[in-house]
Amino acid sequence: MNKMLTFTRSLSRRSAFLLGEASAVKKNHFRSMSTVRAPPVPPVITGTAVSKDETRDFMAVFPDVVRDLTDTGRNLDIPDVTKWLAKVLQYNVPGGKKNRGLALVLSFKMLSSPSDQTDENLRLSYILGWCVEILQAYQLVLDDIMDNAITRRGRPCWYRHNDIGLMAVNDGILLEQTIYQLIKKYFKDKPYYVHILELFYDV
Repeated sequence: MNKMLTFTRSLSRRSAFLLGEASAVKKNHFRSMSTVRAPPVPPVITGTAVSKDETRDFMAVFPDVVRDLTDTGRNLDIPDVTKWLAKVLQYNVPGGKKNRGLALVLSFKMLSSPSDQTDENLRLSYILGWCVEILQAYQLVLDDIMDNAITRRGRPCWYRHNDIGLMAVNDGILLEQTIYQLIKKYFKDKPYYVHILELFYDV
């Protein structure tokens, strides 16, 4: 799992490379009868980089994430808080395309050595991928309030759901703290724990 930092730090650079490669393909004009063929567009660009099975495996971890944050979280003595947190997570986190979380998992598979791709390490990459998805979710909750948005992903924005209103600001903060709760639970004994925290703080 020592490759975890490599794939998180390299994600943006590799994406930029792939995007640049795809752009170069578009700029090449080949004669219709030429035997020369343009290099294939990377799967990341065409949206086929992640299979349905990989997406399903990623989604299968989300219920565990919710349980980690509610059944064994820090607010067990306040049942109403854990129930509310579960609702906030389930409404705001898993509904999108999950491109960011899946990109992290894909980067781990692409950049780590086969010997590092154990079941445990793959699961850790899923957990970290969900941390990225939660990061986006809490930012969207707050952004929708600032923009006075109506819908998000075909549903009412969280602050408009059941007339939650500005209480959604607190929910956004609640989502953010769950990121660090998960990172502490799964990575506190890892030598790169602080580096992962710094990456999320930098975002």
